Amino acid sequence: MANFTDSPILTNRFSEALVFAHQAHLHQVRKGGTKAPYISHLLAVASLVLEAGGNEDEAIAALLHDAIEDVQVEPRLIIEKFGENVCKIVQELSEDKALPKKERKSRYIESVCCFSNSAIRVSIADKLHNIRCYSQSPELWGKEQYEFYKDLLFNYEQFVVSNELLENQVIEIGLLMEQLS
Repeated sequence: MANFTDSPILTNRFSEALVFAHQAHLHQVRKGGTKAPYISHLLAVASLVLEAGGNEDEAIAALLHDAIEDVQVEPRLIIEKFGENVCKIVQELSEDKALPKKERKSRYIESVCCFSNSAIRVSIADKLHNIRCYSQSPELWGKEQYEFYKDLLFNYEQFVVSNELLENQVIEIGLLMEQLS
């Protein structure tokens, strides 16, 4: 079911970001049994962002949310191609891979309370898609993932009380956690 609009919600910037993300993550695949091209995750996150009322900058940030931490794309390149706002969102979401994993995850959980609304929208979409994938590959789900998502879910719940679309995504994360545990 489709409606039409006088002005497009997504412009050529989104198309350019999709090509950029595809090239940046060309040799990556998702963990688990399917080994799907990594771009499938980025597309899913962008879709969830848009379905939760996100704007074009947020959808572009969703496509690029792992570019700095996973494939070392320089922030200045994101600024040049997609603007400071997109880069700011991506940087908020990026973990410092130089830190031990446990410390990285702990810092991410702590930083959620300081995220911009845009970064929260992308973060929730990212984690929702990740946990949907865990439900398809439960062998990847363990105590470490449960503890991370439990703490993250608590922080998300503090943010989404006034946004029904995001609240529904957070509720789904909680339900999938219950199924996996």
